[in-house]
Amino acid sequence: MEKLKAEIPVIKLLPELISLDNAHEYYGKSLAVFSNRLHVLLLACKYDALTVCITDSRAHVKIKGIFEDNNLKNRILDIETAPEVMVRLIDDLFKNSGPENLYIRQKEEENRKELKSIITKIFSR
Repeated sequence: MEKLKAEIPVIKLLPELISLDNAHEYYGKSLAVFSNRLHVLLLACKYDALTVCITDSRAHVKIKGIFEDNNLKNRILDIETAPEVMVRLIDDLFKNSGPENLYIRQKEEENRKELKSIITKIFSR
């Protein structure tokens, strides 16, 4: 970890547990979060960090499906992508993050309503 921090000093790596209780403290102060873990990506979205999934998109179909269902396919970067292409894609994400965060809030509300409807149908008598 020290070698990586020395090579890229603007990246902050945290060797501690981030829980629901302290998630805002970390994700809320993050400009961007890069991960292949769904819980990390969801919390980063919740707290308005630029959320980027870097993964093997063929292997992580759940994450890929959630992002595609919410029109966020551009936030999935495949590990096989050439580095120069990945840098350009990340740069584009930073340039367009404001309007996309508004879109994410709208999708979040739509998904909340749909989930409530589904749960009501399942548990209503």
